Amino acid sequence: MTTRAAVLRRAFSLVPRLAYTTKDGVNALTSTSGAATTLIDTANQMPTGFVTATHKNWFLCRPAAAAAADKVRIVSSYTASTSTWTHGGPNYTNSPTTERYLLTKDPLNLWETALNEALQTELFQIRFDEFSPVSNTRRIYQVDGTPISVTDLDRVADIHNIQWHPETDATNEEQWQDWYNGRGRLWHVFEDAGTLYIDFGSGRLPGTTDQLRLIVTQPYATLTDETTVSLVDEEWAAYATLLVMCRLLADLIDPRNEWTKVLKTMTPDIFCRDRRRAELAQYAYRTVERSSQRVGGVRVAGRAGR
Repeated sequence: MTTRAAVLRRAFSLVPRLAYTTKDGVNALTSTSGAATTLIDTANQMPTGFVTATHKNWFLCRPAAAAAADKVRIVSSYTASTSTWTHGGPNYTNSPTTERYLLTKDPLNLWETALNEALQTELFQIRFDEFSPVSNTRRIYQVDGTPISVTDLDRVADIHNIQWHPETDATNEEQWQDWYNGRGRLWHVFEDAGTLYIDFGSGRLPGTTDQLRLIVTQPYATLTDETTVSLVDEEWAAYATLLVMCRLLADLIDPRNEWTKVLKTMTPDIFCRDRRRAELAQYAYRTVERSSQRVGGVRVAGRAGR
C-alpha cells in the first residue's frame, strides 16, 4: 500500500534534474525553520559550492501549510552555506517550522494531475467476477444482466480473459483454465449501444455444470490528498506518472527538452508496457513479448510470461 505523497517522492527521485529529494528518495523533505521569505532545511544541505541560481524559478511547495495562500512560492535564490531557499513573495502568512515541503521544476499540480491520469489510464488492478451459466444452449450473455450481473465495466478491453472449471471441483481446489482453446471453446466481447455482451461462438457452449469467471482490469481510484492509502504498486505508479508527465511536457522535436530526455533515457513507456504485459500474462496462456531495447547499439528483444 502507498499514498500520493510516497508515489510522488519515488517519481521525484527518478528525475533529480527536475525535482529535489532526500538522499534516500524515500523519506519526505522536512524544513527545519524559515521566515517570511525563506525556507531552511539543514538536514538535507547541499554542498556549499552550489550557486545562488540553484533552483531559481522552481516551485517551492508546503502541502500542509496552515494558510492556503502559503502553499506555493517561486524560488528566487538559494544560499548553500545555510541551506536556505528564498522566494520572491508574497511573504508567508505563517513562517515554515518543521514541516514537509516539495521542490520541483514544474508546477506541483501538473505532477498531481499526471499521477491521477496514470491511476485511471496506465495502471490497473485485476478482479475476478464469477458466474454460473443458466443454460446449456445459451450463446450470448449480457455482461450487466443475469447471471453475470457486472455493472461497472465501460469498455470491451476491460475484459481480459474468461476462465472456467467444472462445478464438481471441491471448494479451494478449483482448477481454473482458459475457456478459449482456439478450437471448440471460443469467446469474444462486443458492444451494442453502450451495453457489453459475451458471445461464446458456435463451438462448445458453457453449461450448467460449469463455473466461469471474468478476469477484468479496473483502474485505481484517484488520490486527491496526501494520506489516502492506495493498493497500487509504488514503483509502477511512479513510472506511469513520469510517462504522463512526458506526454504533457516532452517536445520530441527538441532533444534538449528535459522531458524528452526522460522519455528517451528512462523509457517509462516501455517500463509500463512490459509491466502491464507481465501482470496480465499470468491469467492467459500466451507468449508475451517484451518491447525491444537498445543495448550497446544493438536492439535486443525479450520474451517472458505465458
